[in-house]
Amino acid sequence: MLKLYGSFVESIISKVFETQFKILPELAELILDRVARGNRVVIYGAGHGHELAEEMLDLVGGFNFIESYNPQDLFGPPLKAGYIERTEAFAKVFYSMMDLKQGDVLWLISNSGTNGVVVELAKRCKENGITLIAHTNMKQTSTVSARHSCGKKMVEFADYIIDNCGEDGDAAFETVNGKKQGPTSNGVGTFILQGLNVCFATVLHASNCTPEDVRNGNYARCKVIHKEAMLENLNTYYKDYMKVLKEVFATQLENIQQAAALSVQCVMAEGRNMMFGMVHDHTLVEEIHSRAGTIMCNRSLVSQNIDIQLYDGVKKATLYANISEYADALLRSVELNEKDVLFLISQSANENAMRRLVVLAKEKNCKLILHTNKKYADTCSEHPLYQNVDVVIDNCCPKNQLLMKVGKFDVGYVGTSIGCFINQCYVMEMTKQLFEHGIDIPARISINTDKGLIFTEELNKKYFNDTVV
Repeated sequence: MLKLYGSFVESIISKVFETQFKILPELAELILDRVARGNRVVIYGAGHGHELAEEMLDLVGGFNFIESYNPQDLFGPPLKAGYIERTEAFAKVFYSMMDLKQGDVLWLISNSGTNGVVVELAKRCKENGITLIAHTNMKQTSTVSARHSCGKKMVEFADYIIDNCGEDGDAAFETVNGKKQGPTSNGVGTFILQGLNVCFATVLHASNCTPEDVRNGNYARCKVIHKEAMLENLNTYYKDYMKVLKEVFATQLENIQQAAALSVQCVMAEGRNMMFGMVHDHTLVEEIHSRAGTIMCNRSLVSQNIDIQLYDGVKKATLYANISEYADALLRSVELNEKDVLFLISQSANENAMRRLVVLAKEKNCKLILHTNKKYADTCSEHPLYQNVDVVIDNCCPKNQLLMKVGKFDVGYVGTSIGCFINQCYVMEMTKQLFEHGIDIPARISINTDKGLIFTEELNKKYFNDTVV
């Protein structure tokens, strides 16, 4: 099953490369020109699309041309967040907070492009001379009903459209008993955004500019737009990305199956299967929590601990991650016992708080799964954390976490994208093994499909009272 999913993912990535990467050089030029003129470029992701917005926020290999806006209102209890996302009146608050002006650019992410907030934001952009880049799933947005009072969808107001080439409902890969799992929007979406960074690096290298030059006026005087070079570098990025993805599916499936087996044993013993990741890695926890295709037995510790999320910026989250005692604070609200399993995500496997968390968990005889980058972890410590856990899943990414060099710029961070697909495999394998043990836990379907809203809200009401959120 997981090998078939690998082929499914590869086909979508290839389609995106063939059909969507052609526009990335134009968007890179647009963004650089607007920033050089003093305009702002803001990226906003609705729902789980906020993972994509955070991909452009102070992440290794990135640039500071784009601001991320992630209102905390849209995260936390799923029932509340979902209601706010669907209600257009709240867009007034978010639009005011972004403080966009004529000539600015909004990169707006929504898989369905139909909920009240994103449509209202798109509508206001059109009315106020703000360039709108709509990042969506065209197959889904074409099938779902409009939910805004104007009767339109986000893409109808867009100046540019990026299609993630996903299937209707996002989670579209059939697993056991007719379940649809394995959503691709975030894995593909972060792949797209890192392609945009490749384009930025190409232009800056050709122009002999630094990122600071873009803001201080030097870029406008010496810019060189080399579309062919951008397309050539995007081709290299795509090929290198596919090598990593293929390596994961060739080498890590057994580890993923072992991790799923630990979690299944935990569920069957009525223990708690808990997931945790710090700083940018928290997005990979949210990838398999309260999302289309997930099952209702994975508990996210991230949602309860906003300190290591990025609402207050990467700096604060990083500082918290380096305080050992943060692990003790975290577990004040979660009394571990030997039936529990912790699924931990850390690229470096070296944060002080994560190391302390492993010590505390082992004292309670908990089982530990670690999703990491072993090559990178080996550069961070002589005794990487993966040596102390029960199962390790390696994302097979380069030791500097970046796929390629463009002049003096190292770009192509793929830890998030590859990580999304790894974690989806883990959830699907859990679902399969539970089913083989006679446990048929329902899988969520997208709340942003016509039939998904009632179905998913009923699941939330039934299960989330017993979920750490």
